[in-house]
Amino acid sequence: MKILLICFLFWPFVALGEDLDQQLADLEDFTKALELVEEKSLGPTEHQLLIDHAIDGLLQGQDPFSSLLTEEEFEDLKTLSSGRQKGIGLTLHPREEQWMITRVLPDSPAFKAGLKRGDLITEVNGELVERLGLEGLRDQEEKEKTLELTLSTGQKVKVKKDWFSQTGVVVKPLAKGALLIEIQEFLVDTPKWVEEALLTHQPKRVILDLRDNPGGLVYAAVEVAEFFVGPGPIAETRDKKGQTLETFTALKPPLIAIENIVILINRNSASASELLAQSLRERGVAKLVGERSFGKGVVQSMFPIGKRRYAMLTVARYYGPKGVSFHQKGLTPDLQIAEEWLPARWSEEDPIFQAGLKLLNQ
Repeated sequence: MKILLICFLFWPFVALGEDLDQQLADLEDFTKALELVEEKSLGPTEHQLLIDHAIDGLLQGQDPFSSLLTEEEFEDLKTLSSGRQKGIGLTLHPREEQWMITRVLPDSPAFKAGLKRGDLITEVNGELVERLGLEGLRDQEEKEKTLELTLSTGQKVKVKKDWFSQTGVVVKPLAKGALLIEIQEFLVDTPKWVEEALLTHQPKRVILDLRDNPGGLVYAAVEVAEFFVGPGPIAETRDKKGQTLETFTALKPPLIAIENIVILINRNSASASELLAQSLRERGVAKLVGERSFGKGVVQSMFPIGKRRYAMLTVARYYGPKGVSFHQKGLTPDLQIAEEWLPARWSEEDPIFQAGLKLLNQ
């Protein structure tokens, strides 16, 4: 019995030693690979760049949303969340051998240059977009101060990259005292603009347009949800073991009395926008109209890696008031309507908006 007890007590230390030996061997293998690349590779061999690539590969191997950020990229991300950004202010969608403009941000250089949703781009700085690709466009935007865009009509438009600010919220009064609020992205001040719109117009019926909203700050989405629901759960996050990390709960009555809420979504509605849509539907105050949403229901956190690097790592999943995750599944609308790439949203030719408007007025 004593011999058996000694064996059991000694075993964990043996296992720990074996794990440590393997970790040291793995680190030695990595060092050998690093030295091999630095000595013989025809590609980039600058030491810090190789370390960046190695760490980035480790993070991106986890999922598409984890990556390595430089200190400059980290600061840019914080600036973006405040609504201030530098660029031309376009979002694009590949369409055959062209790119369709799906959104022009208000007050952006693209907006001031006269570009519109639905315009088709065939060339950027004289290069065909089918050859350039979206990655090539990003490279062009980083390197060049001015982009010359050739449209399908043959018109050439020069757009100079510059700083601009956006609220991320568009407000449009509708007939019969209804109100449309488009939330393009959840920024720091998004709740302030939504609250102002609700208090100013005092609508009895509301359409929330979350189409093409990629997400943003989850705290902003939660605060917007609080305007529409009474006391009770909004969402929670859970780690890989299923343990609750954070719970979001509404504590006050809704901001104003609203009789009917319809939320418009499409295949590009993701993350925080899905969290808002799921929360309002599961709390029984809204219906969803449009396409199945993207299905990004995971949380990324920032971790400093040394003095000049930051790891953006997926650490948790979102769950709605009923404990359901929409990750990799998306949200299925109550009324499914196919999206069409139309130049004018909120018109008679916008099928999702028209279906939402009909449901709103029932």
